[in-house]
Amino acid sequence: MKSATVKQFGENLFISSTFVKFYGATLQTRMAVIKADNNQLLIYSPIFLTDQIKQSLADLGTVTWIIAPNKIHNQGLADYIEAFPDAKIFAAPGLKERCPQLKVDNVLHGYQANFLSPDIDMITTQGNSFFSEVLLLHKPSKTLIVADFIENMTKTTTSMLWLFKLFGVREKPMSSPEFRMYTTNAQQAQEALEIVDSWDFQQIFLCHGELITTNAGGVFNRVCEKFLEQIERRSELTKGLYSQLSKLQ
Repeated sequence: MKSATVKQFGENLFISSTFVKFYGATLQTRMAVIKADNNQLLIYSPIFLTDQIKQSLADLGTVTWIIAPNKIHNQGLADYIEAFPDAKIFAAPGLKERCPQLKVDNVLHGYQANFLSPDIDMITTQGNSFFSEVLLLHKPSKTLIVADFIENMTKTTTSMLWLFKLFGVREKPMSSPEFRMYTTNAQQAQEALEIVDSWDFQQIFLCHGELITTNAGGVFNRVCEKFLEQIERRSELTKGLYSQLSKLQ
């Protein structure tokens, strides 16, 4: 596997990508690093820690905060907890129950302006019976930061695109299968997404797939429209079945 490097993606925003195995498929995954005041670093969705990444982070500043954005984005977290014992660990709801061996200092809920820094706003998604996800606005780079709410799969970001197509994934920006299947309350979902829609962003960082660097607001609106339409059309029986299925995940 090619060693991951840390690259700039905007003012005081950096990213690093690698590939992981996901149910037998090779899938690109990515983390974001925000540089705040006093060279404090916030890591969002940490990927596996390598010596090269560790050195790059040391060159940028001090790892102060780490966010596990949803309960299934935790593959690299243990390495960072060990390597940066003074960092505060923030997690979406459900991670502590799913991985009780991992240190979690704070569980995130709702909306917070100026979260940890005046440069960052934070909100958690709502209405999903399986998980909630932490979304960030990084103001200096005008970037919306998401994990699975938007994916943008292509042949270059996964070796088994055909497999993901079985779960409704297409070669365009869209919500992940976990969001589309397990969101049962469209109104709750929409309330959180309307706050995100009010944010000022020009690009979208996402963990899986091609980054979105043009017409980011339009892309976000189209993804939300399709996502909410699908939930609203779903029968109550189907919602109930998906809700029960989510408990088995």
